[in-house]
Amino acid sequence: MRHATVFGLFAVSLLVQAQDFSNSSNISVSGDAEIQVTPDRVRLSFSVETRDKVLTSARARNDATVKAVLAAARSIEVDASDIQTDFIKVDLRYQNGDSTVVD
Repeated sequence: MRHATVFGLFAVSLLVQAQDFSNSSNISVSGDAEIQVTPDRVRLSFSVETRDKVLTSARARNDATVKAVLAAARSIEVDASDIQTDFIKVDLRYQNGDSTVVD
């Protein structure tokens, strides 16, 4: 008897919901799409890192490396107006994590 009562309540619930939907003027649409195209622009970001105990040597080697990278970009026809350099950062390195001995 208990199952019949639960089934009856379930059936009534479905009828009420069906009546609510029949009077509704809403439209619900969902979907997705995938578009595959060949990109006309690509953005690359990278860094050049040089380590040396003498700052002037590190700077000279770093500058030479950056010039080589820029030349490589131009050799594959990347327009100079599309190339940008950002900043240089100088940090001290310490021996074996000892903050009192500069390497």
